[in-house]
Amino acid sequence: MSDSATAAPGRANPLVTVQPGTGESALYCFHPLSGSAAVYGPLVARIGRDQQAYGLQAVGLLDGWSPDPTVTAMARRYATAIQPHATAPAVFLGYSLGGVLAVETAGLLADRLRVPPRVVLIDCDPLYLPRDDSGPWQVLVRQTLGIDLPVAGLAALPVADALAEVRAAGARQGRIPARMSLDRLAVMLRVCEANETAAARHVTLPYPGTVHVVRSAGAEPGGDSWHAFADRAVVTVVPVGHHDIMGAAGVPVVADVVRALLPVIRRARGR
Repeated sequence: MSDSATAAPGRANPLVTVQPGTGESALYCFHPLSGSAAVYGPLVARIGRDQQAYGLQAVGLLDGWSPDPTVTAMARRYATAIQPHATAPAVFLGYSLGGVLAVETAGLLADRLRVPPRVVLIDCDPLYLPRDDSGPWQVLVRQTLGIDLPVAGLAALPVADALAEVRAAGARQGRIPARMSLDRLAVMLRVCEANETAAARHVTLPYPGTVHVVRSAGAEPGGDSWHAFADRAVVTVVPVGHHDIMGAAGVPVVADVVRALLPVIRRARGR
């Protein structure tokens, strides 16, 4: 991904290009706990090579910048970056923490964009609920870097030793360069930690609009938690598990759901 615009001097630019595209609508993809929007690359490509898509990444990943401490601070930063950039009807797309960020940012921009954004949430809850398989080390090692490494003992090690184990395992598996800086890995871990803390402290406010929720297999559409937070929640359950929904098995079916929403936005533009 590359920067989609030049940041003003002294200002961190969270907006990156996922896919340039030439279509009439634009996807804005909000980062999960990892802080990186790279997870959306395969999904956007599957939706279509002409689809405009941009990512919102955590500024803590940028040199010299600290992570935003709250979800509200992130959403305000992202709204500021998106508003002058959004010249086409927009879909705000979010997975995990990205879903909450999408809703918060959409609320801030609802009256500022020519066409209010459509919000699509992928296996996301309005309130952060940590699971046994979550946590900063899990997010960094498994979700961000794709490294097959038991993470249970990493947090008990000195940070430098744990990061060295991650680098060694990642290099053996061809996931990261063998000479990748431990400082860079430390930055990525710090963002995961900061984002998890921000998510745990955040209280999602009611959203005065519709959210489209894509849920993994086993969910009950009528009992979805977003019904209590949004004016309307439209829930689609896809036949893949939670761990596969953004992987090779889930991307084709999630892409079909998102793609079906885009023509609605194009029609709305001509009203």
